[in-house]
Amino acid sequence: MKRHWLAFTTSMLIILPASAYADEEQKDTEADVEERACFDPRRVRGFDGLTNEYVYISVRRDENYLLTMRSRCFGLDDAYGIGFEDPIGRICSGRVGGKIVYRGVGNRLERCVIDTVVRVENKDEARAIIREAEEYEKAEKAAARKKDD
Repeated sequence: MKRHWLAFTTSMLIILPASAYADEEQKDTEADVEERACFDPRRVRGFDGLTNEYVYISVRRDENYLLTMRSRCFGLDDAYGIGFEDPIGRICSGRVGGKIVYRGVGNRLERCVIDTVVRVENKDEARAIIREAEEYEKAEKAAARKKDD
């Protein structure tokens, strides 16, 4: 697992008071909380850019996540370090605003929007999820080609 550099930035100029954050959390129903995986980007200990669309991160010893980007991010799989941007300091699946920041091709600073966050047991489970998603995508493309024929 790559352990080069990790950073966290806040992309809002106005810092929300802790009470505002607590109010937002209270609005979540128990079903929403169980369904949505979240992590504190300041606690990320390591990462591995598995592909240009998926990143595996470890937060604590038994807390690992697979992040799916909204679109493919060229050079993400070879990134030596990543950082996070999030307006509230917590990245969740389905919440707008979370981004990964990394140095891409030509050492340019790149940003990719995080689409989903899935808690996984280990990197093998993350790779299995990616394989399933790729097989599903291939099957969809094949069905679309048959439909066009």
